[in-house]
Amino acid sequence: MFVSGGRKRLKIMTKMQVNKDITIRMLETDDAPEVFKLVDDNRAYLRQWLPWLDTVIDAKDSENFIQKNSQQYADKLGFNGVIVFKNRLVGIADSGVSTHA
Repeated sequence: MFVSGGRKRLKIMTKMQVNKDITIRMLETDDAPEVFKLVDDNRAYLRQWLPWLDTVIDAKDSENFIQKNSQQYADKLGFNGVIVFKNRLVGIADSGVSTHA
C-alpha cells in the first residue's frame, strides 16, 4: 500500500488461491444475485456490523455495489472480492481501505 495525493492506493491481484478449497477473486457483475442472496439470507446476523444493510433491497443494489467496487479497484483505491469455498460464494473480502478523506 502507498499514499498518493493524501489517499491510500493499493496494488492487488485479481485472484488469490488460499488453498485447494478457498479462492478470493474480484467481484463480477454476474455475482450480484448470489451476493444479494448471501446478504439477504444473513441479514439479521450482519445488521450489527453493516449499518447500510437495510439499503440493500434487491440484486440491483448488489450489482451497483459491484460496479462501484470495480471503479474503486480501477482507481487503485481498494478491493472487495468474493470468498469462494469449494466453488460456492460464501462471503466478501474487503481491503479495509477507506476512500474518504
